[in-house]
Amino acid sequence: MVVNDPGRQASSGARVLGGRYRLLARRGTGYDAAVFDAVDDTTDQRVTVKVVHPDLCADPDIRVRLASALDQALTVRHAHLASVLDWGSEQWNERDIVYVVVEHLGGGSLREIIDRGRRLSPSQGLQLGLEVCRGLAALHEVQHAHGDVRPSTVVFGTDGRARLVDIGIGEVLAQVNWADPTRVTNERAGYAAPERGQDSEIGPKGDVYSLCVTLLEATSGQVPLVGESTVATLQGRVGKLMPVSADLGPLASVLERAGRPDPADRWTAVEFGRALAQASASLPRPAPIPLVSGGLFNNPPDAATQAVPVVAAATGAVVALGVGDPYDPTFPTPRPAADQPLTVVEQTDTPAPTTVSPAMAPPSPATAVLPAVDAPADEAPQRVSWLRKLRLGRLLLVAVLGFAVGAALGFLLTPIASHEVPDLVGVERGEALNTISEFGWQVTITREASDTVPIDVVIRTEPVAGETVREGEAFDMVVSNGPAPRELPDLDGLTVEEATAQLASLGLVLLQGEPEFSETVPVGVILRWSVPVAPTLGAGDTVVIGTGVEVITSKGPAPRVVPDLTGLDPAAAEAVLAQNGLTGNQVAEQQFSDTVAAGLVMSQDPAPGTAASRGGTVTYVISKGPDVVPLPPLVGRSLGDATAALVSSGFQVGQATGNILGTVSEIQVDGVSVVDGAAVRRGATVNLVLI
Repeated sequence: MVVNDPGRQASSGARVLGGRYRLLARRGTGYDAAVFDAVDDTTDQRVTVKVVHPDLCADPDIRVRLASALDQALTVRHAHLASVLDWGSEQWNERDIVYVVVEHLGGGSLREIIDRGRRLSPSQGLQLGLEVCRGLAALHEVQHAHGDVRPSTVVFGTDGRARLVDIGIGEVLAQVNWADPTRVTNERAGYAAPERGQDSEIGPKGDVYSLCVTLLEATSGQVPLVGESTVATLQGRVGKLMPVSADLGPLASVLERAGRPDPADRWTAVEFGRALAQASASLPRPAPIPLVSGGLFNNPPDAATQAVPVVAAATGAVVALGVGDPYDPTFPTPRPAADQPLTVVEQTDTPAPTTVSPAMAPPSPATAVLPAVDAPADEAPQRVSWLRKLRLGRLLLVAVLGFAVGAALGFLLTPIASHEVPDLVGVERGEALNTISEFGWQVTITREASDTVPIDVVIRTEPVAGETVREGEAFDMVVSNGPAPRELPDLDGLTVEEATAQLASLGLVLLQGEPEFSETVPVGVILRWSVPVAPTLGAGDTVVIGTGVEVITSKGPAPRVVPDLTGLDPAAAEAVLAQNGLTGNQVAEQQFSDTVAAGLVMSQDPAPGTAASRGGTVTYVISKGPDVVPLPPLVGRSLGDATAALVSSGFQVGQATGNILGTVSEIQVDGVSVVDGAAVRRGATVNLVLI
């Protein structure tokens, strides 16, 4: 990512972003971004730059989401996703903008093809759908949806391969734009899944629906289920099955399933692609899609550039379709010329029996046609003489032997063409088949797992390069099926270090989730684990190399909240502490309390509501009740004697009323009359009434 000083202009007057990307012609402008042709002055390469509208960039939340999505987009590489090369932020006319740099594609978009009145055949539509499915499957594999699949975002390179553009940025801008559907144009709503109008979260299956609509428009020229407004279009798609014409042949049923209104009934991108691959067997080979720019598409796209596994560095996720996937990187299998048959037998384990080409079959025996021999007029045919029969037999024998010898000599003297085996090791399967398609060999393809050779690339051949093979003879080609499946180990009870080592030995990646509390599992030990891309998998199931495995470790017992023990007797206090996983410690010496009855808890440490670890100790004190002493005898005594008696007993002398020279007639504590010997709180103030 590049963050540059305020935008500047090169000496030629062209604006330069990031100090290196010189903008050329503007290719288009939408309500959320503008697209420019550009040159990377550092490498002299043509690139495409997309500039996000300043109004969107002014929102800090959108800026953060764009940054996160584009950082991840930099790590994703796939043959059918336009590569994000760089991104940055800068100022444009004193306003902040975000720009994205992607690979330059010179073949035009599907939108341009449709707008020129061109329609794809079912075979062409199937081929295009298969390529886009591969790109979507790679994107979904790393937990991202595209969010904006439509003809404008399906762009061709000059090699004829289709790519999805707006990786990363499309998902974020779609979330922003669809926050208020009334602000989205009906044209864009025409490719939206029904859940857009139901306040539902749009996931990968929304991309599948959008691709289905895109393919229907490309093959028929019409966008189905479109209303008069964005809201009408979305509402009109809820619960409605996709109208698909039977004219599309085997493609029709595949698109109908991909366009189901309920996401749960809809294909995933991988399932969509598999269904398209299976339907390809019932359709003719597609003619090249005529690119708008003319381009180089008159030559078939290089099969070696088809999808191969690419590791996304940030996530460790393998962008691939899985081991043994029905996807075929070339579509369809190359066909030989009519006079040079190529027999291809593809298998996984045991080679199929070698078949013999018609070109190598021995000539069939000919039937000698001899002139008719008429019987004499005066004899019946069955009365031919024995001499005549002998002559006829000799003639027939000579004719048959002569023809057989001639045929044998012709067969032996007719040379059978031979061809030298090219070096196909490391070549993509489709390209290899194209290379040998005119040799007339009986080709057997065997698939074999390999951790080092990418999927659908030739590992070895038999015979090997340089040897000669005659037309019609067998030729074996071993093709990589990608890395062998890895069996998931059981990680429960292991430490993170132990689990990391086990997974690394299998080519798998450990992902750490948020630790959780556990009453039984020690700190740092794995509580549970799962495969995020396939949560139902468990120990013993298999995954492809590079798959991430998320582990959740224990952070020990959850903290305890100290309960309030005040007013409980010791037995009840201990029971409450035990229920909370705590232990009690009763102080041996009890204390007086004016508020808590004797024998009950009057104080504790830690205080109620405090957090404590499991097994922690709570100390508590038992009340002795209020501190009281008996009043000394006071009635009938003089003021002096009564005062002295109260002070010696620990009381305070309050007011003395009445005849102070007389004797005590009444004793009052807290305004209440009491009698001699009554239990009164130590230190209480005692008032005296004298007569």
